Amino acid sequence: MQEKKKVMLYDYRTGETVEEKVPMSGSLYFIYQGDSFSASLGRKLLSGNAFSSKAAGFWMKTKWSKRYIPSFIQTHNIKMEDFEEKDYTSFDDFFVRKLKDGARPIDGGSIIAPCDGKHLFYNDLSKKNSFFVKGQELSLSRLLSDANLTSIYKDGSMIISRLAPPDYHRYHFPADITLNKVTHIPGSLFSVSPIALRQMVNVLTENKRMLVEMTSKKYGNILQVVIGATCVGTMHVTAEIGHKYAKGEELGYFSFGGSMVITLFQKNSIQFKDDLIEQTNNFTEVLLNMGDGIEKI
Repeated sequence: MQEKKKVMLYDYRTGETVEEKVPMSGSLYFIYQGDSFSASLGRKLLSGNAFSSKAAGFWMKTKWSKRYIPSFIQTHNIKMEDFEEKDYTSFDDFFVRKLKDGARPIDGGSIIAPCDGKHLFYNDLSKKNSFFVKGQELSLSRLLSDANLTSIYKDGSMIISRLAPPDYHRYHFPADITLNKVTHIPGSLFSVSPIALRQMVNVLTENKRMLVEMTSKKYGNILQVVIGATCVGTMHVTAEIGHKYAKGEELGYFSFGGSMVITLFQKNSIQFKDDLIEQTNNFTEVLLNMGDGIEKI
């Protein structure tokens, strides 16, 4: 088995590099970095069919699961003052919690991070038909499974936003837009933790996902790829097709589990801040909240 590596993150608000606490990290290292028969079997059981994820999701919707909420909040230092006050009926009810008004200020002059989480930034995909995550190659055409969309975004820019279980799990519009179309692509439910991605980054092209097409007067076509993962059997869209939405309004949310949102922009429509690109070039994800400005102005 490969040596366990720490998952380091750059906290954009403090300027510090911190270690991420990865839930169930021991099990994830064994399953995704192990080369034993049992590790291989674990990968198949977790992803080859959705039974285990559905079972976990069902349990987290029961009233008995809410017993895990207090210790989870304490372990991961979740700032509950940011969220609506309510009596949560289950862990999943807590997991899909909503923000209080004003808890995430929206940058008025910039494209914003579409969700809380850990982010990577790519200004230019034009020199190759694939891109790299933690040094591994990933095909845009396989991710999108659509030749027309691939042709639109292959020369563009991209944000990869990873949401771990402790994160706020609703995702939002990065600009003022019109919502045009939502397409569901069936697939597996591999973990998208950094431990799993280091070993098998192609899980992003195999997982269940959703393509959200939108247009902006200022930025042109924008595409969000919403990706499910282990224990995420359902990706919800709360916005309505054909409607206009302001930057920062809610697009949808994930049920229980870790997950990912990839946001794509057309060629020359945006440049990300230099320090965000620098961290990505060092293969370091950036901690940002939904609403934080990410555009080089």
